[in-house]
Amino acid sequence: MALLIIAFLLYLTGVLGVFLEGTGEFWLWFLAAGLVLNVTIWLLSWLGADKLRFIRTSPILSKATHMAGLLLAGLAAYHRLLANISVFTSLLVIILVLWLYTIYNLFQSWRKESSHE
Repeated sequence: MALLIIAFLLYLTGVLGVFLEGTGEFWLWFLAAGLVLNVTIWLLSWLGADKLRFIRTSPILSKATHMAGLLLAGLAAYHRLLANISVFTSLLVIILVLWLYTIYNLFQSWRKESSHE
């Protein structure tokens, strides 16, 4: 769970930097690092990592919102390349909300999983 929170904090740092200082490359690295760490954790979970079992047992709605957030991240990157900054920042906020919902549900699944062991 700690790595998921670190990934979220990296992404959150990037979002805050984009809103405070603009869409410079420095803040895009934080966004990318958070997303890459997040995708890596989810892939490890799907490959059967025992410590990440709580991700596989999380509700389907949580998984669906997470996938929607990842798809929107690709769309946000496309709009950033087009220099359509208003759409880019709007998508960042939507992704942040979806990711918060997913983190909350994963925390609930993790607490259930850890209380049974």
